[in-house]
Amino acid sequence: MKNNDFRILISVAALILSLGVLLGAYNLYIKLGIEKPLGAELSALDGVKKIEVNKGKEGYEIKVDLDSVDNIQDNYGDINQALKARLNSENYQLEIGDQRNQDLQELFNSLQPALYEALADNRFIWLNEQLAEKAAAKGMNYDMYIDKEQLYLQIGDGQHYLYEVIERNSSSSSAETGRK
Repeated sequence: MKNNDFRILISVAALILSLGVLLGAYNLYIKLGIEKPLGAELSALDGVKKIEVNKGKEGYEIKVDLDSVDNIQDNYGDINQALKARLNSENYQLEIGDQRNQDLQELFNSLQPALYEALADNRFIWLNEQLAEKAAAKGMNYDMYIDKEQLYLQIGDGQHYLYEVIERNSSSSSAETGRK
């Protein structure tokens, strides 16, 4: 009887040890095989200042802080392309970090009704006029870009800048800033 108890104890210990080794190897693969190369690849892109990669329950959460860039649409596209290539079919959320100040945030907040009305009605020429009027009144410059999937907005105020990427034609459009 004692011998059987000892065998069971050895089997349970071996199972626990095996699971520990497998989980450790998996975490090592995630860190060294995915997150570190992804960080290096994104860091090499123009305008990228800082990267945070976290594995969440629903996939990866990636935050990329950008310097001042000429065209947020191009930079966002390059980042997104690198993520798709590296993560294959993994789910991910991309958040773009900027250098906004209170004036930029207030301007963006005041523009939100116009932004979402333009997205709902595809009135982008009207939106461009609204942006030009409100940005000029505050002495700020702006650029707006549009493709099939997103509306890209960048507003500059001296050394401060705001980037927003807003989903188009999606029932899951979010008011969260800079998220995909």
